[in-house]
Amino acid sequence: KGIKVCVATNFFSEWLEALLATLDGGDIFDAKVISAEIKAAKPERRFYEVLLEKAPKGSIFIDDQERNCDAAREAGFRSIWAHPACPLEEELRRMLDVDITAPREAVVH
Repeated sequence: KGIKVCVATNFFSEWLEALLATLDGGDIFDAKVISAEIKAAKPERRFYEVLLEKAPKGSIFIDDQERNCDAAREAGFRSIWAHPACPLEEELRRMLDVDITAPREAVVH
């Protein structure tokens, strides 16, 4: 379905790059928004303004912090709060209506 994957993180870019280097597939993201590089962090409005330059309104935003999900919704994203009891795969299937177990079939913003 042509679904793109973007990472939006408050991690330092060096940490993220080190993590990505450990993955078999290498860099799995189509776009990145890194707070240290844009000088704004989640849940600041500026962070989501920059994210909207990479991912259109209506994109799915997933985060483990409820306040970040609330801010993402205010910016125009659909969001999933990935708390420990959240059925994340089920929520993604419902929102995307796709099989997320297939390679590159999940959206993470």
